[in-house]
Amino acid sequence: MPRDPSSGGLISSIVAAALCKPLGVLTESQKATVAVLKSSLPSFAVMRGLAMRFRGMMKSGKADGLDT
Repeated sequence: MPRDPSSGGLISSIVAAALCKPLGVLTESQKATVAVLKSSLPSFAVMRGLAMRFRGMMKSGKADGLDT
């Protein structure tokens, strides 16, 4: 499990899930943690990308993309 770049502690799955927000709303420390997770865990990068796409579809009201 990757370590948080600011604290050195292990990054929990709850923290990782909470970081599935657009980068524009994250602090610099949170962005660094996202970068560590993405580089250490390719599955996190895929999951985060899917979560961001889903969020975008829901916010835009265009759920047509769910089929793909």
